[in-house]
Amino acid sequence: MSERPHILITDDDPIMREMLDAVLSDDFDVSVAPGGQECLQIANEQKIDLVLLDVDMPSPNGYETCHYLKEDPATAEIPVIFLSARSSIEERLKGYEAGGDDYLIKPYQPDELKAKIGVVLSQALRQKELSGQVNDVMDAAMASANMYGEVGVVLDFMKQANLADSYQGVADAFFQALTRFEFEGCLRLIGHNGVVSTTGAMQCSALEDSILNHVQKSGSTLGLQNLGTNTVFNYGNVMVLVRNLLPENHSLHPNREEAERHGRARDNIAMLAEAAAARIKAIDAETKALSADQHQRLVDLTRDALLDLNAEQRVHREKIGMVLRDMVTEIDALLISLGLTQSQEDALLNTVHHSIKQTMAIFDEGDRIENRLEQVISKLKGEV
Repeated sequence: MSERPHILITDDDPIMREMLDAVLSDDFDVSVAPGGQECLQIANEQKIDLVLLDVDMPSPNGYETCHYLKEDPATAEIPVIFLSARSSIEERLKGYEAGGDDYLIKPYQPDELKAKIGVVLSQALRQKELSGQVNDVMDAAMASANMYGEVGVVLDFMKQANLADSYQGVADAFFQALTRFEFEGCLRLIGHNGVVSTTGAMQCSALEDSILNHVQKSGSTLGLQNLGTNTVFNYGNVMVLVRNLLPENHSLHPNREEAERHGRARDNIAMLAEAAAARIKAIDAETKALSADQHQRLVDLTRDALLDLNAEQRVHREKIGMVLRDMVTEIDALLISLGLTQSQEDALLNTVHHSIKQTMAIFDEGDRIENRLEQVISKLKGEV
């Protein structure tokens, strides 16, 4: 295939067409057209790098033909050099307004024509390169906009998840983000407070659960696992099954834009899953801390109550001891006045002392019970 520029000569004068062909054919591939209609047809059917266009032709004339070329997206980028015997500024402006790149006055020298063709072709090539760079920049800008928009979704999820105080709250925030990424799937959260399996609107299907069960029981390495066009994200306490995260036939017919979108989605969903896993651990820790705090408060309340009871028991013991001592003193006084025999007095005093001894034994048992309760309290406090 020739790499030489392809020039289309358009002139209704056959002698002029032959002359131009003879001048240019050594350096360029040349096609010729006898009028504007033929020019338009050839420009649409072949790859033309430049059009030499006579101004004075039957309808459509050169200006009209150029206007039609520039109107058609398929031929709009083809540069045009007008050839004309008219040299006024008005004619040149007509050529400019029609979209021409240069205007050459007849008669012209072959070297001048070739030079002008070279300049216009170089400008056209540079313009094409710049257009490609602009397109690349625009594509990059669009990709960056998409990327920053997607990062915003992840940040919104992290904010919502950190405010969630339950597994269901984390799940709701996760599916809000997944929907914004235009994907759907099943989420399983596993932790101290139980298991939540949901698709956002309802429970995971039996098939989805079976897939997650298989991944969980197989002991697969934490991370990503592709299952056909679907992907499982496994972070231990968080498992996500996302539908169609890989485009169909992605390995056979790769589409760059689609592949990039799915690649970004994979990375973003992985960040969602990791953030969800961290939040589940935090919720579990908060729940454990709350339970421990409640346990500690219960232990403290029990200990305080036992200390109060112990103090009251000592006061009662002292009061009962005083009553018993007073009773013994009164009995001694009564014995003098009752005139009992020595054996009767001894029997009565023995009965009284025996009762006092039994009473003190009851207090000693209370002390042992109190010591055992203190041991229980100390053990409970050690487990908190």
